[in-house]
Amino acid sequence: MRKLLALGAALFVASTAHAQLIGDVDCFGTVFGTPAACGPTFAIPGIPTDGRSPAEAAATNGAQQTDFYSSNFTPLPQVFTLRWNLAGPLIPGASITYRTYGLQATGLGAFITRFNGVAETGFLNFEDGATAVATRTFNLSAAMIARANMAGFLAIEIDRANSNDAVAFDYFNLAGQNVVPEPSTYALMATGLAGLAGVARRRARRAS
Repeated sequence: MRKLLALGAALFVASTAHAQLIGDVDCFGTVFGTPAACGPTFAIPGIPTDGRSPAEAAATNGAQQTDFYSSNFTPLPQVFTLRWNLAGPLIPGASITYRTYGLQATGLGAFITRFNGVAETGFLNFEDGATAVATRTFNLSAAMIARANMAGFLAIEIDRANSNDAVAFDYFNLAGQNVVPEPSTYALMATGLAGLAGVARRRARRAS
């Protein structure tokens, strides 16, 4: 019975894990290639190249800037914001995994990024190479997590500033939210655990 209850509890804990994806994991859109061919380097047809889906192009949470390769983001805005409305508080160890193409911050200029209004230099400023694909995970600091939890959202403003770098973003995935289940979920879990306990009792009676 203890094993059954432990299994039920583990399934409940797993159900509270939550991640939010901005963009999609498709190797920068169909114009660029295929996910299987996504890296470590490949050539993009030219500037600009638009591989966005209609949903991405119409988005307002930052997905409109994914799957789009251009110098200075042209013709898109020079500054855009990634925004995650939190479904639950961020927990210690929360992180953002993201994929980029062509980052050359050292040679062509660095981006300015602001996390809920506070500048951060370590998010996008890498020298990968003109045709390089890179996937990274950025761990949010305790201060970043606290500000986002207080606001109820995480917003990352990405500013081209003086950068002349032609770059593309595939996706940004925020992981590490402690989503509190709805009452109906608690009720469903309780019913399931009660059923498991009943099965265990019947087996114990038969065995005796």
